[in-house]
Amino acid sequence: MLFCDILLCVLPTIPDELDRLSVAVDLARRLNSRLNGVFVSRPGGPEIDWAQVLFERAVAKSSLETTWRVVDGSANEALLNLMRRSDLTILPCAGTVRGASAHPAFLPEQLTFLSGRPALILPGRESHTAIGTRVLVGWNNTRESTRAMHDSIPILAVAEKVHLLTVVPDRKFEPVADLLLLRHLRQHGVDANLERCYNVNAAERLATELHRTDSDLLVIGLHRKAGREQPNLGDVSRRFVGTGSLSVFCAY
Repeated sequence: MLFCDILLCVLPTIPDELDRLSVAVDLARRLNSRLNGVFVSRPGGPEIDWAQVLFERAVAKSSLETTWRVVDGSANEALLNLMRRSDLTILPCAGTVRGASAHPAFLPEQLTFLSGRPALILPGRESHTAIGTRVLVGWNNTRESTRAMHDSIPILAVAEKVHLLTVVPDRKFEPVADLLLLRHLRQHGVDANLERCYNVNAAERLATELHRTDSDLLVIGLHRKAGREQPNLGDVSRRFVGTGSLSVFCAY
């Protein structure tokens, strides 16, 4: 598995945006990916030229293959079309996007749901100079967590440490299933360990584990209730997706 094409959304209004873009460039370099910068232009938004300048500064010292384009942001279809034609999209946290709360279609979780592609949400003020070196995966054997884990394999394969944490309501232990999962990941070049927890709050336990392992990336699946147009984020997703304090890889 490879991330051949990574789409990077540039938002000049974010404080320290160049630092966030530099983190994305470093990840694309380690993944040997092409990095496609995009600016979503909206009425009254920042100058297009400044967005391009920031992107060009971020990639200037790299040998990455890159492209640049501007899309109309009056609707989300132009951005979604690019996301559907990319292996991964790197998005800013919703809290840094002006008007995101008034336009749910621009929320990272909604874009992930509508595009059918995974997203990497980078905070406006990135606390790590590199991400994907120590990764924590929230795993609970659901369709969503399975999708997120498998979509993130290119990142997991180049990580120094990968830790899977699963929270289950009872002590029904499935050692064979755990061994099969770890063996499957090893076939993809991922050397991971797995820990089971019982009858604890999943969001709190993940937060504790993130701190204990000093993880720089969290991988989780997004959930929504049947019949809902918007993703109905669970406790874990609400805790980490919109906070802007952590890099989150998510998929639906």
